[in-house]
Amino acid sequence: MTQCPRTVLVASLALWAVMTWAPSAGSQTFPCAPVPSPIPDDNAVGVTLSCAVSGLTSAVGALQVTMTLNPAHTFTGDLDAHLAPPGVKPGDVGSFLLFDAFDSPVDNAVMAGPYTFVDTAATNFIAAALAAGPGGIPTGSYRTTTDSSTVNTSLNEALGGIPASLANGVWQLRMRDLAADDVGTIAAASVTIVAPTLAASILPTSRSVTVPGGNASAFATIINLGATTATNCRLSPRTAVGGTFIYQTTDGQNQLVGTPNTPVDIPAGGLQTFFLAFMPSPFQNFGPADVQINFVCDQSAAAIVTGLTTLLLSASTSPVPDIVALAATPNNNGIVDIPGPMGTGAFAVASVNVGAGASITTSADTGSVNLPVHLFVCRTDPATGNCLTPPAATVTTQIDGNATPAFAVFVQGTAGVPFDPANNRVFVRFKDSGGVTRGATSVAVRTQ
Repeated sequence: MTQCPRTVLVASLALWAVMTWAPSAGSQTFPCAPVPSPIPDDNAVGVTLSCAVSGLTSAVGALQVTMTLNPAHTFTGDLDAHLAPPGVKPGDVGSFLLFDAFDSPVDNAVMAGPYTFVDTAATNFIAAALAAGPGGIPTGSYRTTTDSSTVNTSLNEALGGIPASLANGVWQLRMRDLAADDVGTIAAASVTIVAPTLAASILPTSRSVTVPGGNASAFATIINLGATTATNCRLSPRTAVGGTFIYQTTDGQNQLVGTPNTPVDIPAGGLQTFFLAFMPSPFQNFGPADVQINFVCDQSAAAIVTGLTTLLLSASTSPVPDIVALAATPNNNGIVDIPGPMGTGAFAVASVNVGAGASITTSADTGSVNLPVHLFVCRTDPATGNCLTPPAATVTTQIDGNATPAFAVFVQGTAGVPFDPANNRVFVRFKDSGGVTRGATSVAVRTQ
């Protein structure tokens, strides 16, 4: 991949981040109820508190969970704790284990608090409980973990990035006492949600590979919009995909630097570019699946946005086309502007088929959001940029391997489109004769 895609990526992302990041959102704390709540002794059901979250207007950047036990529990080794987002039951897939002292070497450490579970803490809770011996675990902030004193987990990686529409609702905090004799009571608990201080993007946003041997690669950028250094910044797939995932930092020329799968720090106001790749399991057909990517640091996660931080991925045991597409808007900012409610905006799409040749139908849509626009596409003359045929809802073209056709997309307004680049977007899709998407790209759209 050349410098050009990276330049467009960074320029588009920088404007999107500055225009959409809302520092005024800050952090909001939501109490959990009812309290006080005794933790039932030797009971696998435990006690579950409800934490009603409302009023969020941005995605979840970071989370903190704070709890106090009074009376204190005198045998922390009996306990575990889960946090579940709206629509998920504690302990089920999608909930998050804060700690599991029951399956750890922890014994009779005393749990009182207050304790705050947060990714920026220096020590995890199990390590602190082991160090306390039969004494009290010191109040303070701790990393989450499973049953390990040396392996940390991440609230931000597990639950950060989800949109406000999914985060507003009732979160559940469950504590269980899984052995007899010692008891305690949750006297206070809360969940704090912090708006994102990171923005991120991927190019290309779609890959379709042949297996075995096909690797789906892309480039990505994280921008740190916070006031302090973002530490331990890394990438990981949130959507389960069979096979191997790797990421590695790159320099300004998209050359690999550093060590694979190694987190980095990003200074305040700075950015870091990455190479990422999925190596799907051999002989596995799947997709296309919109794979969500975690872009996360200790201080925050980036919002998960379809078409910006997701990779539409498919794999086939038969040769398939793989259309790598890149959109370019007139101002090179990732936004197509419609001049007035009834005007027409346009942008260009460059493509290359790095897979097998096939008949490909190109079309445009607005995804899951119904916008007041009409969309038309045409294939263009690479020398002049003019349409080779009149713009239409779709255009079908034979795209051979290594061919580089270009297209124009026209966006005709029928009413005003507000600027909401996370949701109001135009997607360009390249589908084979079976209707399977083999390439895609997108831009934000707004009325000027």
